[in-house]
Amino acid sequence: MTLFAPTDEALAKVPAQDLAALTADPQKLAQVLSYHAVGDTAFKVRGRTNDKVLTAVSGQPVRVNLYNILHVASAEGVKITERDIHVDNGYVQGIDGIMVPPEGDIVDLVTKRSDMKTLGLLLSKAGLIDVIKDTLLYHVVNRLTLYSVGMRDSMTFTTADRKHDRVMLIDDGSGDIFLNHAKVTEKDISATNGVIHVLDEVLVPISVLLKIEEAGLSLVG
Repeated sequence: MTLFAPTDEALAKVPAQDLAALTADPQKLAQVLSYHAVGDTAFKVRGRTNDKVLTAVSGQPVRVNLYNILHVASAEGVKITERDIHVDNGYVQGIDGIMVPPEGDIVDLVTKRSDMKTLGLLLSKAGLIDVIKDTLLYHVVNRLTLYSVGMRDSMTFTTADRKHDRVMLIDDGSGDIFLNHAKVTEKDISATNGVIHVLDEVLVPISVLLKIEEAGLSLVG
């Protein structure tokens, strides 16, 4: 088996009232603990293993990511601080927080949010309007589940739009993170097929911006 175990330091960060409520509810505590245990795999962190999805005892997926350039590993976006503690029946991975299981895939999560109804509508129409589809794919990074633990200032990422335009990550030093000009207002929302970060502005590829300008239009209201 594999146990993703919050360290004492991690549990010390949990508000005392929340920890007390959890320990006072055996059923809820069992649900949390069963998500942190994988019963059929002795998983060891390896340099070439990335975006590895394990199945917890609870039946929910646990995604392990390796950000080799930063020498960081994570489980559901929670940093693995103590790797590969060998025990008789597997490994313990010490983590610096409590993992939260995903509640659906990316589209499920978007369509369930009351503040993303417009985006949900655009997603449903993306196959009909090419310009909209390109703009939406500019918000997608394929083949990489990027949690904030794997982010650093000035990193760039190739997006899934038609021209494979790039976005730049900016850390302003105050704790705020930006993608190009858009501020990340919510980070690390786990999905079964990746992760969502909520932005306060729409990212528009340069090729689309040029078409807009050529048509004599502007995105500035």
